[in-house]
Amino acid sequence: MRLKAIAVSLAAAVLFLTMPVVAADARHVLPASTGTGTEPPADGSDPFIRCAGLYTAFLKHARSLAPSVVPAIQGSIKTLMVEAAEARAEAKGGTRDQYRAAIESETRAVGDVYAQRLEKNYEASGDPFKGDAQIQSDMTLCKRLTDRLEKQSDPTGPRN
Repeated sequence: MRLKAIAVSLAAAVLFLTMPVVAADARHVLPASTGTGTEPPADGSDPFIRCAGLYTAFLKHARSLAPSVVPAIQGSIKTLMVEAAEARAEAKGGTRDQYRAAIESETRAVGDVYAQRLEKNYEASGDPFKGDAQIQSDMTLCKRLTDRLEKQSDPTGPRN
């Protein structure tokens, strides 16, 4: 069942769910809200949306990226948003297409928060990542999640 595969992927992001997205002034900005302080949806989509948002912020802060990595990041964002929609559809019913617009909106909101943090870091130190334990930790966890998803979708083997 696809839900089992998602659960395995989520295991890599267990700690991720308990971390604030950004500094104290915007820590409550989560995918299901735009600063209302509401909890993220209990449908399993949160880590996928948060990682897609982080990667979206990387694209917004493109001066820190090598142009050759942009297509890979775009592909990861698409994969993560599909997984978020799939998780939501499995939890709430319906199809992932029904949740596409909401997932895109939530990803943009999270991406904006991350982009602001990256920009603030860049202005302070000339490096959007250096010295920011939260961003570095999120990057590590999102990479693990994305790598697992890409491995699962590898056409050379079955998806578990």
